[in-house]
Amino acid sequence: MRLGNLAKAEEYFEKSIAQDHTLGLHKSEANGLGNFGNLLIRLGKMDAAYAAYEKQFFIGQELNNKGVRRDSFSNFGNYYLSRNDYPAALEYYQQALGLDAELGDKYGEEVDTCNVGTTLRYLGDLALAVKNHQHALEIAQHIGDLYGEENALANLGSDYQALGDYELARPFFEKHQEIATRIGDVKGQADAIRNQASLDFQTNQIDRALEQLQSVIQLYRQIGSPEANKIEQILNSLKS
Repeated sequence: MRLGNLAKAEEYFEKSIAQDHTLGLHKSEANGLGNFGNLLIRLGKMDAAYAAYEKQFFIGQELNNKGVRRDSFSNFGNYYLSRNDYPAALEYYQQALGLDAELGDKYGEEVDTCNVGTTLRYLGDLALAVKNHQHALEIAQHIGDLYGEENALANLGSDYQALGDYELARPFFEKHQEIATRIGDVKGQADAIRNQASLDFQTNQIDRALEQLQSVIQLYRQIGSPEANKIEQILNSLKS
């Protein structure tokens, strides 16, 4: 989503949340606040994002709604992850997981388990990261969540890449690409090929890596992602 569209989305959320509040539609208001906070993080407005998540949490408390509280804990986890405060992120994701269990929400469990795994990787606990991402993959496959399966596969590839096991990492990235292609997820395809190119650089297969990145640029351009220009600039700097 381009910056102008993000600004329009910000205005939309502000109006929608205010309308829900006026009408007393507090659960809808809470959901809107969560989505609004996610948007604000993308815009780099971190304090405003935190305030939105905090309002979401308090609505969950007032309504005694475990689902809203769980969402707010997940969102706080995302907030702290984006600020590289991994211990805080882990704490919130684990609180969200506890509520997932109480709610019997397998999709929520899948998402929060995957987030726990990613946070553990950043904290350097790679074995436990693999365990969580493998569990998230199993849940995604069980409930038929292909996007969740993509996410878990990508993370497992990154876990093994961080462990230095490039041979084991590659099939996860390839499977990610296969699913993304099958369901028409262009960003997923680009991300998966980009990860494979990263492995190629690390294993000194430079020509293949550069060829892969050309495909990545084209895919990112299809969806208007600024990542296309970033990668192109890096490639041009390598040539100079």
